[in-house]
Amino acid sequence: MKIAQISALLLCSITSSAAFAPSTNSNSKFTALSAVPTPEESAAQLTAYMAKAHEDKIKLLKELEEKKNAEIKELKAKVESASSSAVVAPAAASGDAAELSKKLAAYQKFMANYIVKAQEDKARAVREAEIAIAKKYQEKLNAFMLGPAEGSAPAAAKEEPKLFKERNAKIAAAAAAGKSRWGDAEVQKAGAKPPSANVMTSASTGTDSTGPTADAAEKVVAADHGMRADGGVSGPSLAERVMNGASAPVAVSTSNALFDKRNARIAAAEKAGKQTRWGGLEASKAIEFTNALPAAGATAPVVVTPEIEAADHGLRADGGVSGPSLAERVNLGAKILQ
Repeated sequence: MKIAQISALLLCSITSSAAFAPSTNSNSKFTALSAVPTPEESAAQLTAYMAKAHEDKIKLLKELEEKKNAEIKELKAKVESASSSAVVAPAAASGDAAELSKKLAAYQKFMANYIVKAQEDKARAVREAEIAIAKKYQEKLNAFMLGPAEGSAPAAAKEEPKLFKERNAKIAAAAAAGKSRWGDAEVQKAGAKPPSANVMTSASTGTDSTGPTADAAEKVVAADHGMRADGGVSGPSLAERVMNGASAPVAVSTSNALFDKRNARIAAAEKAGKQTRWGGLEASKAIEFTNALPAAGATAPVVVTPEIEAADHGLRADGGVSGPSLAERVNLGAKILQ
């Protein structure tokens, strides 16, 4: 039906174009009409064309199918050859199972040792880092707290410089001669014994204080620990008592204040013309206070008998070492009874 319609349309178009075309003569019109195919012919030609096109398509499809089948066969052959080689390889290596097991065991052992050593190295590195960080922040903390680290003080005490030792020796020598400008605490720190008030008084008056003590025996000097007859540090020394005898009266000094000793030392240095760290006003005050003190011969010495001296153990009336001694209290009682 469709073929008939198409042929009719073609015929109409041909006839219409021939009708409107300029005609020269009647022969040309006849030839044109005779050249137009009939509907049956056009339908047969169209059918033949479509059949041929369909056959060509079928041929192309067959060729494509054959080509694809060939490729599929080739791929199947490759897959089969690869699978056969993979299956044959383990069969060839089956004889080396013992060697492979040994290699596997060695590899496992190596990996185990490697992992353990790596973990140990990491732990060691972490510990070292922690120690370094703790030491760093401990030093900073010590610096902020203004306190030296532990163990630094003994090291510093052991390694005293040479100049410091020489300075201590000079201080000790000056203190022994009664010419030191340092206080008793500094003299004791230097390893010497601070001079007594009697030594400073003799230095201020210009008298020689090396009378009886100059010829003291070494044993007496070694036995003298700084304690005086009254139990303090202001009475005669052990050498003086040995030289004077056991029954000699002991003059107990009533001026035991450290302030009086300090004033006597400053006054002696000022009278000797030595350079001190005190100014002129302080030196004049020290001389004034020293002159205001009662002279040694102004008051009658307190007579101490051997019995009283044996009973005196250095304790004073107030239970300490700063009150009147036993000899002073005995003499005071005797005066009251008179």
